[in-house]
Amino acid sequence: MRTSTPRCTTRAWPPAIRPERVYASFLICLPVPRLLPLMNTAFESFDLDGYDLVLSSNHACAKNVITAPGTLHVCYCHTPMRYAWDPGFFGDERLGGVERALLPFLLSRLRR
Repeated sequence: MRTSTPRCTTRAWPPAIRPERVYASFLICLPVPRLLPLMNTAFESFDLDGYDLVLSSNHACAKNVITAPGTLHVCYCHTPMRYAWDPGFFGDERLGGVERALLPFLLSRLRR
């Protein structure tokens, strides 16, 4: 399901970008700290069908935006997501049993 800008704005935008049009994902509405599992879905939710060119700059999931056929998407990928490729990256994290069990699935999805 693709959505438009969420109605909730729980944070004020920095003064430098307030006059600009900013489209936030639904993640801005969630008060939880661990949002990594939802990042792909958030980027996929943007409706970019009316654009000829999409530019993204990120290290993680921005490259996964969905564009219309024929739309050029140029992504500047700063660095690969080390946490997706290094199996020991989350070794010191306090993760529950369910989180630890879902981690391989999540990381394989992020790598794809």
